[in-house]
Amino acid sequence: MTLEALPKNALDRLEWVMTDSRHATAVTDMAPNPALKILLADEPEDPARDAQITELRLYAPATDRLKQIPSRVRQLKRLECLAMGPSVDPALVASIDETSVPPGVTALGVFTSGAAATWPRAVSLPHVIDLRTDGPLTFAHENFPNLQAVSLEPTRNGKNLDAALACQGLRELQLLSVPGHEVFQKSRHLPLAKLGLLGGKLETLQGIEALSQVEWLRLHNLRSLRSISAVKALTHLQELEIRYCKKIEDIACLADLPNLRRLQVLACGDLGLSRIKPFLEKLDQVMISASA
Repeated sequence: MTLEALPKNALDRLEWVMTDSRHATAVTDMAPNPALKILLADEPEDPARDAQITELRLYAPATDRLKQIPSRVRQLKRLECLAMGPSVDPALVASIDETSVPPGVTALGVFTSGAAATWPRAVSLPHVIDLRTDGPLTFAHENFPNLQAVSLEPTRNGKNLDAALACQGLRELQLLSVPGHEVFQKSRHLPLAKLGLLGGKLETLQGIEALSQVEWLRLHNLRSLRSISAVKALTHLQELEIRYCKKIEDIACLADLPNLRRLQVLACGDLGLSRIKPFLEKLDQVMISASA
């Protein structure tokens, strides 16, 4: 399965959830979903049913962190997308070996609720092309050498970000915290089509001009961001999301984006969007909430 074939937000909307009997009720309360199917870790195998499972989340509540990968996971021969969390014990990550994740898995999520974890240095998963994390997961390029998409919180020394940027086929980069403007220069050699700047202390987007090929950009939780004028250099940009960025002073620069088709602005207060109303009316899709 290629990255393009993966369902949108596959790691966030899985029907099959594996847990133990103690937590079955908590799973159904987690998100009301009539399509949700619970698979108990200790129930007998059912080859016909198990053959249908291509996407799976391993779940334990925050009060009882996920401490092991059930052996049954290895028997799911068609598994392509595996998400662990949201409360993975960092000790579980450290104990992973090369048999823990089925070889058919191309999309992997490791969600520790923000806790730091370290991927075992000797464990390489070249079949994983999509890696999602929500904490500072330390890993080396050799652990995930073929990434095409990654979401990560940079570690303090930035080595996990460097490891991801060493993947020559990386097309999507989501940064839960932006370490600084230098990330734009460090990633300019990559074929990035999707970029997410989802936190940090940036005041401007200076340097993003180096990524003129980006087609989809997310700006979230950038509380200090004042100027986005540099996005004018993103001549291929088609979709832009801006959330929780209330200090932007030059929103009118969006009217200079020749290929923008979809715009979402959420919880940004009064940015002066009325000044570019004629431009907004020409877009294919505009969603504005708690913003003006």
